[in-house]
Amino acid sequence: MSFLFALLAAVLFAVLYAGFKVAWWVSLGVSVVAFAVLRFMRSQRKKRRKLVLDEAALNQRLKDIEVSARRSVLEIQKNAFRMRGFRKEASRLAKLSKQILNYVKTDSAALSKSEHFLEYYFPMLAKTMANYTLLSKAELEPEKHALIEKSTKESLDYLEAIFQKQLAAYHNNQILELEAQSELLEKTVKLGGEL
Repeated sequence: MSFLFALLAAVLFAVLYAGFKVAWWVSLGVSVVAFAVLRFMRSQRKKRRKLVLDEAALNQRLKDIEVSARRSVLEIQKNAFRMRGFRKEASRLAKLSKQILNYVKTDSAALSKSEHFLEYYFPMLAKTMANYTLLSKAELEPEKHALIEKSTKESLDYLEAIFQKQLAAYHNNQILELEAQSELLEKTVKLGGEL
């Protein structure tokens, strides 16, 4: 493309110098400026196209994360009913996961920031519940059942603490946003802004 721009600049130089009898240095200057402008416009167009493609890829990535999280939440809710020994804990975790999903669905920035959480902890909870459900039905020795119960309880307790902490962080972000909006409105009123 640069070759084409150089050719256009050379033609412009020839037309100005030979056709319109403009001084050679003015013709050369106009041709160089025309070449530079064409190159600049081409580079800006490439940047815009790349930005649009990057934005589309990011939006698709966020959509994929949300779909994956939604599937995990459905699996968590389904498994929560099957967890005979831990129905209470499983129900709380299902409720927390649903609250987290609802929060990130309404805030794309939170969805982006929560990518690791959604891709790691939601499937981990679903897998923990599925494993417990599967193993609790198996005919195992009482010691192994006790070990499964203990390990599952620990995992669910840790996951509940992690989910609670994540949800608290979301609530803190919302509180900070509300405080910032309130301060902005207060300053607007004090400065005599539009009411």
